[in-house]
Amino acid sequence: MGPGHGEAVVIHLGNGRWMVVDSCVDLEDANRRPAPLLYLSALGVNLNEAVELIVASHWDDDHTQGLGVLVDACPKALFSCPSSLTEREFGKYVERLSTGAGTTQGANVSEFRKVLDLLADRGQTMVRAVPGRQVLTAPLVRTWSPSDHEQALFMEFVAQDTPKHAQGHRKAVPGSPNLTSIVVTIEWPEACVLLGGDMEAHADCRRGWIAVASEATRLGVRKGDLVKIPHHGSNTGHHDRMWTDMLLEQPMAAIAPYGRGPLDTRPPTSSDVHRIRKLSRSVHQTARHRTSGETLSPAMRLALEAGRIRLSDNTVRMGLVRFRKTPGAAWRTEVFGAAFRH
Repeated sequence: MGPGHGEAVVIHLGNGRWMVVDSCVDLEDANRRPAPLLYLSALGVNLNEAVELIVASHWDDDHTQGLGVLVDACPKALFSCPSSLTEREFGKYVERLSTGAGTTQGANVSEFRKVLDLLADRGQTMVRAVPGRQVLTAPLVRTWSPSDHEQALFMEFVAQDTPKHAQGHRKAVPGSPNLTSIVVTIEWPEACVLLGGDMEAHADCRRGWIAVASEATRLGVRKGDLVKIPHHGSNTGHHDRMWTDMLLEQPMAAIAPYGRGPLDTRPPTSSDVHRIRKLSRSVHQTARHRTSGETLSPAMRLALEAGRIRLSDNTVRMGLVRFRKTPGAAWRTEVFGAAFRH
């Protein structure tokens, strides 16, 4: 689902058991409630019992909007995040940037603070995502990142960015917020899904998709027939080894676009879609890029504000693509809201 503010994936594990990867909010929702929570509630899911796992793929704010509320509503769910985010130094970093007069909302420090406080109150330990870790066994849910090298790079950032004594607070924005993004696979007897998070491609074999694919090949992973395309379909998330080592030929693909910034820079671009379509059996996207209001001049905006005039359109911000598969049958897809098939 997405984009709204961010994206998320909700997975039915089977037999009324659920997991959620990341959190987002519908910008049309005045209460900014987590979209995964609204979806599960609409299905009548017992959040207290049925949600077994919540994964925060990384700490960038388009993946963690409403995460604290989501974790609070699912008290029995395991919580998994990149191993670097479980380190004591990161906890101190979050605390330093989310208390007192210098509180910042930057880079989701506030959301992670809520989660850390909730887990501490419950006496619950976070599940550290590392390459090859089995988080659940039926179906088999495994994490494939971050690598040791990426974790070390992230902790270097934390050490350098933590405000020192008497130093002013600032927005916490890492040089690469996707540095420790988790890649997840889910294996059922007749299907396997690859969730690419915001994993990026790097020339350094200790990082990115090369490290992920190498570890998955070494430990043995089933190739997926459905993939959530990494990094909003951007070319920065593309690597041939993801497609050859971790996916069957011509899998089904889903893209959650990036909803902010100049329109011509938001992934997926037309060239991104063309590249993904050549590699996939079908491509679904959760929403179209919004263009409403972007052509207004600054003078026009000021005039509208002075007259208390608010422009709106009928474009749906949020969209959802639902993939379903039963034993012995092919994948079936449905689209809701702004979602569509290319």
